[in-house]
Amino acid sequence: MAHVEIPVLNATAGSVAKYSVSTESLGESTRRRLLHRATVMYEARARQGTVKAKARGDVAGSRKKLWPQKHTGRARMGDRRPPHWKGGGVAFGPKPRDFGYSLPRRARQEALRSALLSKFRDEQVFLIDELHFDKPSTKAVAGYLKSLGINGTCLLVPKEHSEALHLSVRNLHGCRMAPYKDLNAYKVLRHRNLLLSEAALKSLLESMAHA
Repeated sequence: MAHVEIPVLNATAGSVAKYSVSTESLGESTRRRLLHRATVMYEARARQGTVKAKARGDVAGSRKKLWPQKHTGRARMGDRRPPHWKGGGVAFGPKPRDFGYSLPRRARQEALRSALLSKFRDEQVFLIDELHFDKPSTKAVAGYLKSLGINGTCLLVPKEHSEALHLSVRNLHGCRMAPYKDLNAYKVLRHRNLLLSEAALKSLLESMAHA
C-alpha cells in the first residue's frame, strides 16, 4: 500500500506534524495523456464562443446589380457586398458556437485521481485542522497563508462551501476556494499548492475509494 506524508500546518507554529496518507485509491502512476485531455476539455468549456463576423447577407448595402452583365467593358459584377470589396461581408467568418464537450464520467474521475496523485508525490499538498472564517477578510487570509509558509498559487479546500472564505480568497492573486465535492483535475493542476482541512481530506479519499 502506497503512503505519502504531508505536513500538518498551524498558523502560529508552522509545520507541527506529519500525516500519513494512503494513495492506493488514487492509482499507481500519473496518467499524463489523460490529464492533458481533461485540461483541454475544461479549457474548451470555458471558451465563450461569442465572436461573430458579418457575412455577405449581414452587411448594409443595396442588393441591386451594379451594372449590366455585358457590353460595359468591365468585369461582371453583382451587388456591392462581396468579400473582396471594401465594406463587404466576410467569407467563411466565425459564428457563435459552443466549444464545450465532455469526456466520459469515468475518464474525468481518473483524471482527478491522477492530478491529486501528482500533487501528493510532488509534496504540494498541505493539511490543516480547520478552514473556517467567521467573516470575510482578504487581509486575514493573506496573512494566514503567509504564516503557514505557503508560497505560490493555492487552492483552499474545505469540506463544505464557506461564503466568508470564498469572499476572502477571491481577491488574492492565484488563490481560490473550492469544497472537495467541486474538485476536478483542472482546478487541482492550475494551482501549485493544495491546502485541505482534515475533514475535507478524509471525505475526498473516501469518495475516491468508492467512485
